[in-house]
Amino acid sequence: VKRERLTSLQPVRLIPATEVPSEVDTVLVSPSVKHQVFLGFGGAFTESAAEVFAMATPKQQARIIDAYFLEEFGLGYQFGRVHMNSCDFSRGNWSCCDTPGDTKLE
Repeated sequence: VKRERLTSLQPVRLIPATEVPSEVDTVLVSPSVKHQVFLGFGGAFTESAAEVFAMATPKQQARIIDAYFLEEFGLGYQFGRVHMNSCDFSRGNWSCCDTPGDTKLE
């Protein structure tokens, strides 16, 4: 099925599990069964994003923070993740510690 981004799709009709033929792939949704607790969501903050943020004006920085963390006007992030060592979006290659076996990062 070809999907187009931002295209309205027909709603999916949910039916009771007892009415689904056995040969059809199914997803069982049971509100009474909980496998995990949802704490929130967020995203990664990279070195290149930090550089762009640092170059922004204080007013732009406030707008960026609001866009990420405000629920009513933004994405509503509860968490942020930073990478350990360099990543694809780092300005160069680096590591936190180059000493083999130094698990305390001394």
